[in-house]
Amino acid sequence: MKSKLSIIIPTLNESKHLPLLLKDLSKQTNRDFEVIVVDGDSDDDTRSVAEGFNKTIQITVINAHKRHLSYQRNLGAEHAKGDYVVFIDADSRVRRSFVNSIFRVLKKQKHLVILPVFDTNVSGVAEKTLFSVTNYMLDISQLLRLPFTPGACLIFEKHFFLFVGGFRITKKQKKKKLFPEDVDILKRVLACGVIPYLASEVKFSFSMRRFKKEGFLKVFTTYTLSAINMLTRGKMDFDIEYRMGGDYYKRRLRVDKKSDLVNKLKTMLSRVKKILE
Repeated sequence: MKSKLSIIIPTLNESKHLPLLLKDLSKQTNRDFEVIVVDGDSDDDTRSVAEGFNKTIQITVINAHKRHLSYQRNLGAEHAKGDYVVFIDADSRVRRSFVNSIFRVLKKQKHLVILPVFDTNVSGVAEKTLFSVTNYMLDISQLLRLPFTPGACLIFEKHFFLFVGGFRITKKQKKKKLFPEDVDILKRVLACGVIPYLASEVKFSFSMRRFKKEGFLKVFTTYTLSAINMLTRGKMDFDIEYRMGGDYYKRRLRVDKKSDLVNKLKTMLSRVKKILE
């Protein structure tokens, strides 16, 4: 028997990208799901944009009054009616078969935690390279039993999610370390003796907006170093930050001087060498 999914989307000034994801969800071949948008009191019309989809999908919009990714995700789970909660970022995209592929996995076995993979059926060599490398890292993490996750999309059996305590809420969060709450919850999952299932059938993609804003090489190197550090040391102690909120991507970044970029690359390469050693 099928179990309804609760798809939880935390947002902050995402009026541009959120409609793309909601359109994808409105075209799903399997409609046995609800959508919960948990907005961090956006300054733009994110909430009204989300509410505009109430005729095409079953959607609930919650104003969290607190801008914190973990808090917003947990709040969404508290309101979820489904047996499984799907946490997905607002700038992600999914195929028409996304929901149905989750049900196909659950029909075979009722996994407590499911890790989707990045959709490699995209245009552009850079995107294909990024997604392929990330999926490769996910495969390795499964073999090594280390808590590595795509971050932008996680699936939990609802009661188990509540049992492990949800995502850890840190201090006031405008920007955060890369992946900390995602890796942290998977560590607690493993501590319970549960091995997350890597579902190659369940695929999603996300916006390349950060790569376009900060530079592909810089962001790709950052993500790769983080993954290598997690897989070899079981932790990530790089000083890497990720900003929540679509408004960040509208502002122009300061362009690094060539000398600054060279120094950063040297530092990164030095870290890679230490990790490999």
